[in-house]
Amino acid sequence: MIKLLDIALPDSVTERVRRNIADAIRELQNLPLAFATVIEDVVLEDGVVTPVPHGLGRRVRWVRESCVRNALSVGRIEEIRDGKLDLKLYVALKASGYGAKVTVSLVVL
Repeated sequence: MIKLLDIALPDSVTERVRRNIADAIRELQNLPLAFATVIEDVVLEDGVVTPVPHGLGRRVRWVRESCVRNALSVGRIEEIRDGKLDLKLYVALKASGYGAKVTVSLVVL
């Protein structure tokens, strides 16, 4: 990671702008995961493809679900990319084998 220069500019307005940009860059550098979105409490019906709006404005690169809540048995969650949904708007998920509606939170990147 490139370190920011620790300098001061002679013009006070320019220095204030430089500090503001440096603070914003430092904040981004300290984030564990930049440009990701957390979607909480997504309910997935067993055996049904569920479209989940993600709000990224682009295709999702990566999806990860939290621990499953309300399951009656062991199952799995898969992302479906069959061309039926606009992936710039939605991620399609299918829960299988849980025997009930399950709830998860998602991290989408």
